[in-house]
Amino acid sequence: LYSAGSFTRIAGAADAYFTSAYGVNDQDQVVGNLLPAYGNGMTEAFVWQNGAVTQVFAYPGSSSTTATAINDAGQIVGYYALPGNNDGLHFHGFLDVGGNFQSIDVPGAQSTQAKAINAMGEIVGTYYDGEHYHGFVDQGGKMTFINAPSATDTWVNAVNDLGQIAGAYLNGDTGVTEGFV
Repeated sequence: LYSAGSFTRIAGAADAYFTSAYGVNDQDQVVGNLLPAYGNGMTEAFVWQNGAVTQVFAYPGSSSTTATAINDAGQIVGYYALPGNNDGLHFHGFLDVGGNFQSIDVPGAQSTQAKAINAMGEIVGTYYDGEHYHGFVDQGGKMTFINAPSATDTWVNAVNDLGQIAGAYLNGDTGVTEGFV
């Protein structure tokens, strides 16, 4: 956690863990994933607050789980892989509300990653259709798809409480990756 010019180390259950932080809310709750340094290579998600990991969890039945964002209500989004499909192209998004999990899959997608959630519960992310990446917004189960003009691929990474969305796209005309809001 970086705040007021200083870094705070986020460690796993012991020093023999690799940790990656991906999201933080206004209550200084941080989410991400952790991996035992000498484990099987499968990650678990965590919530960190006040100097300690307060929760470690995995999507039920998954082989790997990553939490990417947490809003101020404590709703967590991220993505998971099932056993045998931990190749980066077969993820499923999830929403965790108080330990109750809901899978988020774009219909027809090979892979779905939920990346952010705002105070209104709008979830944004990216899905892969087997050839290209596209963005999505999930508003209570109603999906809206985002593809930047002239893009071959679009990645959606963030949404704020005003509903403004940020991400990047690969411009099919120039071959350059460009950010967008």
